Amino acid sequence: MTGKNIKKKLATGVICLAAIAAEAFFWQKYVTTTLYGQARVMPTPTESVSVETEAPTVPETEAWDPREEVWENYENLGIVNDSSSYVDIYELPDSHSVSIGKALPGMGVEMDLSESNATWTKIELDGLAGYVYSQYLITGQEAREVAVNTCDYVVIPQEEQLPCYESSTTDSSVIQPLARGECYAVVEEGNSWVKIMIRAGVEGYVEKSRVTCGYYLEQPIFYERSGEISDVRRDVINEAWKYYGGEYVWGGEVLGEGVDCSGFVLRLYEKYGIFLHRVSIEQAEDGTEVGLAEMQPGDLIFYHGYRDGAITEGVGHVAIYIGGGKIIHAASEEKGICTDNWDYIPYITVRNVAGE
Repeated sequence: MTGKNIKKKLATGVICLAAIAAEAFFWQKYVTTTLYGQARVMPTPTESVSVETEAPTVPETEAWDPREEVWENYENLGIVNDSSSYVDIYELPDSHSVSIGKALPGMGVEMDLSESNATWTKIELDGLAGYVYSQYLITGQEAREVAVNTCDYVVIPQEEQLPCYESSTTDSSVIQPLARGECYAVVEEGNSWVKIMIRAGVEGYVEKSRVTCGYYLEQPIFYERSGEISDVRRDVINEAWKYYGGEYVWGGEVLGEGVDCSGFVLRLYEKYGIFLHRVSIEQAEDGTEVGLAEMQPGDLIFYHGYRDGAITEGVGHVAIYIGGGKIIHAASEEKGICTDNWDYIPYITVRNVAGE
């Protein structure tokens, strides 16, 4: 090989090395800077990369609703739905048997599932029992949800003739004895005494140890809850329910067409051989007076009148007591024939016109 050839090869080798170095520089610069937008610095093996993480979120505990206590009052809760204005309670699972009570929408019932089926459900209250059509009851989880939203905080006496006092001492006067099982609205609750609303405008005190306080649903109306009643009383009440929702007409006395309060009572009792005066102020003298503790379904309750937003003097209204703290009456042009709590306005007297 001549010296000229050796120089030529050396020159070629230098050029190649220079080209390789230039290419490496270009790719390093292009890939790490141009392609990614900034130079990438890789951590050394001794560096640690920390990653910040948030603490796991703990779901908030749902607040306990004290109204859920209402569930504890029932083993098998049913609630009357609103598909009918009222529901008959029959003595037997047979619509031809005697109706011994009524249940209104929203009332809670204890179901005896061992004697119930798709057609009939047996319900119980304070030792009394009857049957209602199953289609009229809400059950299961839906009933529990409805109960929480419709229950009331009340006092229920646990003995008959429970004294209700004027003040929170047994040395004070007794306003009236209370019936076992009836519900009274709580006004104020203390450690030993509970102040309750006895009736419209009248408050009193009961010993806390002798009552049950809690959240309850309205209960079904069993006519004989306060003792056995005669067939005539039961028949009058069941006949009255046939006109539930009917029209109030001042001076009216034709059942099914329109009646006022005294016309309603007059014609109902007339059907069963009991003849009364025409107007309430005179009907208040019929029969015999009874105390609240002796009041039975089928008795008449007489009230002050109510006119132009104010209560009037003297007897001005009459209603039929149907049990369970309820009355049925021809109330007004606005309300028609309906039910109310027996003490919805101040009363004057209670009369037994059934003759027994």
